[in-house]
Amino acid sequence: MADPGGLASPPSIVLADGHPPMRRGLRAVLEPEFTVVADVADPASAIAAVDEHRPDLCILDAHLPRQRETISEISRRSDVVLTASVATEDEVFAGIAAGARGFVLKNADPGRIGSILHAVLRGEAALPRFMTTRLLDELQGRQRRRRLPPPFDRVRLTDREWFVLDALGRGLGTADIAAELQITAVTVRTYVSSVVRKLGVTDRAEAAAVVAEPRRQGR
Repeated sequence: MADPGGLASPPSIVLADGHPPMRRGLRAVLEPEFTVVADVADPASAIAAVDEHRPDLCILDAHLPRQRETISEISRRSDVVLTASVATEDEVFAGIAAGARGFVLKNADPGRIGSILHAVLRGEAALPRFMTTRLLDELQGRQRRRRLPPPFDRVRLTDREWFVLDALGRGLGTADIAAELQITAVTVRTYVSSVVRKLGVTDRAEAAAVVAEPRRQGR
């Protein structure tokens, strides 16, 4: 971001945390290297502030309610970095999966916080070290899940078709799949029809059986 005189302006931030003392502490750490354009206490206010200010970053407490929905909504307009005093692997992973670009501990060294935020602004993903193994396991597991058994092993599906097929194998219905992917039920049925056609089966139940049996066998 640049001002009319051509000088670089500090990156703008919306800060969302349910504890006022924590917001004040984070604001003191961030300014003047960053400009906090709003600090708010709840998800709805965070979304409204991002809509109003269009900040470069939104720093979001990982323990705010409706975390997944809030991150998904905000990440369409601004990069999201999660913050927490303590967080489990599952909490961080859920936030990253929802669209967050980074995570930082609230009690981290102030210089470390700034470097993480600047890394995200450069387009990097700033993940804690303890998440590296989890990410590798998840990606490798996903690849294993994408190996269809014969005679379907030559079928090529898109990422969304894979997700829908896997969801069918898990026994999810159209409404549940639509909620997970944040798409309409009509779009889900379109993906299901495409999967059924590519697999050469007769219906969604047969498509689900293609991945349900390997899942039961732990493959």
